[in-house]
Amino acid sequence: MKKFTIIYTKEALKFLYKNDRLLKNKIEEKLIDYYHFWNKNIDIKILEPKKLGFYRLRLWKFRIIFEKNDTKLIIHILKIWSRWDIYK
Repeated sequence: MKKFTIIYTKEALKFLYKNDRLLKNKIEEKLIDYYHFWNKNIDIKILEPKKLGFYRLRLWKFRIIFEKNDTKLIIHILKIWSRWDIYK
């Protein structure tokens, strides 16, 4: 089984510590389930343009933008936000 390294940006970590610390564990659990076990019940979508390799994970009321590098086995979490905050 491949072992991905998950890296968070400073902005993503700041959001996690300010809002929901348990969210970090849930994000990592969902990404591992998706990439290791091909769990199709997880809402991950490729963002346009597809060649850039950005993805969106929808988890409860949160949206997580990340990029994945299969050759180095790295998942880089770029941004996390609450769905309700984005529309204010």
